[in-house]
Amino acid sequence: MFDSIGWLEVLGEAVLLVGAFVLVYEGCRRLARNGVSRGPALMVAAALILPVWEARTAQSTEAATINYLFQGRLVEYIDAHGNRALFNPTQELLRNREQFVRDEKGAEDSGRAAFERGVRLFANAALFMLAGLVVGWRQRGRA
Repeated sequence: MFDSIGWLEVLGEAVLLVGAFVLVYEGCRRLARNGVSRGPALMVAAALILPVWEARTAQSTEAATINYLFQGRLVEYIDAHGNRALFNPTQELLRNREQFVRDEKGAEDSGRAAFERGVRLFANAALFMLAGLVVGWRQRGRA
């Protein structure tokens, strides 16, 4: 038995986008060759409606989500109706942001602790080497 798992929707969307691409290409070619006229301009406008409609809300929402997750800023995005709205994070995004901040703070604390330990070890090694050098010079001086 055939299970589509959304393949028909993906195929239909791909066909629409390819058709839109061909219309944009042909309309722009005609505009460049014949100058501005109604037919090619309508071809380009009609072909751009689908990609712009589909990408406007998705791109804007993704940008607002990234701004919130990594910088903690709530920015405006363009909703499905074309209006600007303030990004309202979901509970899952709130938890993800909190976990990201904790992980970042933990990494900073861990890095600082490792740096401090490294400085202590370096200072200890330098002092032991200096002490060994002094002891060695004293032994050579006695011989």
